[in-house]
Amino acid sequence: MKDSALAQRYARAFFLAVKEEKIHSFEEVKDQLRKVLEIIRSNEKCSKELEHALCPVSLKQKALRNALSAEPDEFAGVLMRFLDLLLVKKRLDLLPLIFTHFDHFTDEEDRQVKAVVKSASALDEKAKKDLEQMLFQIFKKKVILEISVHPELIAGLMIQAGDMVLDHSLKSQLNTMKLRFGYDN
Repeated sequence: MKDSALAQRYARAFFLAVKEEKIHSFEEVKDQLRKVLEIIRSNEKCSKELEHALCPVSLKQKALRNALSAEPDEFAGVLMRFLDLLLVKKRLDLLPLIFTHFDHFTDEEDRQVKAVVKSASALDEKAKKDLEQMLFQIFKKKVILEISVHPELIAGLMIQAGDMVLDHSLKSQLNTMKLRFGYDN
């Protein structure tokens, strides 16, 4: 919980820095941040150097810059300064959480909400539009659906949007009945 709160503060500061800079769009910086995470995860040498507790910050910065220089795109200056700050403060391990919070802040700024929908079967276009409309009525924001099929739900949907979770799956209802009637298997 402490890490999440700390990551949220760093994400808020980074969000405000990107907003103040006005050079890059939130989407552009979010894509670059996603790339940085992928590069760190996929580059074993860089990951080891970044995780090594006794490695000086200057060597970590050099390792990260070398890994990022392999990318054809140039990364935003505000992002590079932010990564340097995380290295100096020994908080680079929070980067995945920071990304999640940054994503949330940018959605808030754009007046939109992401809804992760798990469905027992594929949804047709009408069902998607109805679901989008229902969630728009709740959040009063543009809704971006991320739909995936999960047959183990048996029937129904699970929806996570913002802090709200709706579980209207048959699997969940059956589990509730099991608990209610004291069936442990």
